[in-house]
Amino acid sequence: MQTHLEKIEGLENWQAWAGAGVGHFIRVRHGEHREVMLSRWDVHTMLESATETVFSTPGSGGRTTYTRGFSVARGGAGITPVELVVRKPGSAGEWMQELITLGESGTEKLFQVGTWVVRVGPPDYYAHIVASTDEAAASAYRAGGDDYKAMYLGSSGCKDKTAALLGFLQGDPLVGTPPEMARLCVAMCVSEAARNHRTWGINLMLLDLLRQNAVPGGFGAVIQNEMHPMSKGGTYQPGKVGMKGGRKSRETWAHETGITMLWLSTFAGVRADMVDGSERRWRDPVKGEAFSGVVRGRLTDALVTRFRKVGWAWG
Repeated sequence: MQTHLEKIEGLENWQAWAGAGVGHFIRVRHGEHREVMLSRWDVHTMLESATETVFSTPGSGGRTTYTRGFSVARGGAGITPVELVVRKPGSAGEWMQELITLGESGTEKLFQVGTWVVRVGPPDYYAHIVASTDEAAASAYRAGGDDYKAMYLGSSGCKDKTAALLGFLQGDPLVGTPPEMARLCVAMCVSEAARNHRTWGINLMLLDLLRQNAVPGGFGAVIQNEMHPMSKGGTYQPGKVGMKGGRKSRETWAHETGITMLWLSTFAGVRADMVDGSERRWRDPVKGEAFSGVVRGRLTDALVTRFRKVGWAWG
């Protein structure tokens, strides 16, 4: 049986993520008796434009707090109490500044999820648990696999993973979050977004869709069925971070545009029909149409507005 990713790769179907039929264009109705055809190229361009806009005015960084924790045991080493400086951003502007400086400064930052303190920094910008405020938990901790599926499987004790992600972004992480879920939160929201800024908006749109029950199979399907670029461990291009850090592969584009278009259809009032036209999939079909810029501008503005808000604004 084909996985979701294999279907995407086989069909080059940018909307397969949303369960649509085979097709490469979306027809967006704009006013009475007006419509415009958007391709994967258009949708991805809107995602990039919105990302560049919000990261050009990020605001100030998050506050820091001092936390007394216990270093996780390594190779049978004893538990050591340590004083840690933990970052606590709680708004979109604070988060974006943290992500920019993390990628540009080349220094590590620490984030706390529940009792767990997670390090992100060069050279890999990945999420590694370094301590816990609970001495017994620190002593018992053993790192699992570094891929998203392994972290997800190690997070069975977390009953609401979407709430754990949202709480972390809002600066109020859930108490009792398992260690591998803590890693997954930081890997998705910090590691990936610092290495590839487009992931910032992808995360927020994904949270909206999950809270709206718009994803068949929920959070588990996103990770285990590889319905998202992060589920394979990253969209990072080694040696690059920020706006230049995301791989522009067919696979990455398929996932990012699928999530973006599903979000626009669900929350931005877009009424859309899939249109077959595989022979034109990489061309911009709307150049030369006078009102096409209005459509793309309106949808890009909707993305910008969403990316500037961390909280759940659709319930």
